[in-house]
Amino acid sequence: MPAGWPRAASCYFYELPQNRLACGAQIGILAPHVETFQEKFCKAQHCSESDFGRKVFWRCLHRHALPLAPFIVVFNSGYFSADRELIAHVGRAQTMSEVWMAVKDFFSDPSHSGWWRKRGNVRLSAHRLIVLAKQYLTNGGRPPRIEGLEE
Repeated sequence: MPAGWPRAASCYFYELPQNRLACGAQIGILAPHVETFQEKFCKAQHCSESDFGRKVFWRCLHRHALPLAPFIVVFNSGYFSADRELIAHVGRAQTMSEVWMAVKDFFSDPSHSGWWRKRGNVRLSAHRLIVLAKQYLTNGGRPPRIEGLEE
């Protein structure tokens, strides 16, 4: 699927003549639905999919950032936007390879900068998020080297 195209949750793309792509459902090919991390997590935790982001955020936030987070949200509502975006990307993942790529993008995102985020770790713990995702997703190969991710 070309970069930048929206990915439908249960649509697999097939290459057609003249380098065109079509959704399998549109051309009569039905592929099995593969559950995302969000779907698997919510089923196991008995929560609605609208609660997914909030539950994962509080579960994966660095422990020392827990007392600071409510104040940060009140005074700077956009501070955790990169963290929420990472959770949304990882929530759509169907394999660990997709999780690792989302985490790699997170650390290269310009909004992931500043002393509080990098040195103070007042942010989501990518390591905690990866460990959580591993409980629900199949392994997609070896993780890439991600600069900034503590093991």
